[in-house]
Amino acid sequence: MFSKVTNARIFWLQYWRLFFDSQCTRMAASLAYSTLLTLVPLLIILFSILALFPWFHGAGQSVQQFVLKTFIPSYAEEISHQINSFVANMRQLSWYRLIFFFVVSILMIYNLVNTFNRIWGTSIRKHITSSFVWYAIVVLVSPVVLGVLFFIGPYLNMLLVDFEQLTHWSIEKPIILALPYGVSWVTFIGFNWLIPNARVPFRCAFWAGTVTALLFESAKIVFAAYTSHVSYYHVLYGALSVIPLFLIWLYVSWLIILGGVVLCCLLREKAIFLA
Repeated sequence: MFSKVTNARIFWLQYWRLFFDSQCTRMAASLAYSTLLTLVPLLIILFSILALFPWFHGAGQSVQQFVLKTFIPSYAEEISHQINSFVANMRQLSWYRLIFFFVVSILMIYNLVNTFNRIWGTSIRKHITSSFVWYAIVVLVSPVVLGVLFFIGPYLNMLLVDFEQLTHWSIEKPIILALPYGVSWVTFIGFNWLIPNARVPFRCAFWAGTVTALLFESAKIVFAAYTSHVSYYHVLYGALSVIPLFLIWLYVSWLIILGGVVLCCLLREKAIFLA
């Protein structure tokens, strides 16, 4: 029993040492500002690509609402309204400005990948040119994948309704309630497993992603309660109060995500040591 407590203490001491040695607090702030600056360009690219496919009409708005409500718990409606205003004004932009936003989106992905690899102590796996090609493919393909998922959503809903009528089991509401949690869980597992330029055992990515998802969902509840009871931001900033609160939430979110990366790194080191 004493040895287990000692090992746990050593593990968490190593965890916090790596967390602060990797400058996770500074990198979380950098990613928070990067996210704030690139959110609108990413959505412009999303809407522009989905607009090329007539059968995805309306899917872009659904994707935006779902992402905001899943990863940004408070003020999702206000942020969505502001983003829609920006997007509506920017749809008249020329093609070379759209290319500029496309490059900005790629740089955001590059910054994210570089941050993960810095924590792992590795470098980006490919030459910078080929890396940017892969990131460009991700930016181009992701909206199509999301559009397909939301395109088939109504058909899946119809299947659930038919299943409930046949079995008399009410499963639609639990699935809808659990979907945001499942999306964040799978997302964080994928981040830890696929992004680092290292051989990451799926077991380590699974546990790190699970802990990250639990902390993230808990932080959503706490942050929602905090913003609903704190009014001085509204007094100070008025209609602009959503901006500092949004930035704080982005910073907290990236702290949790990078903390999960540190946990995954240590779990792999422990697995290698035990092996």
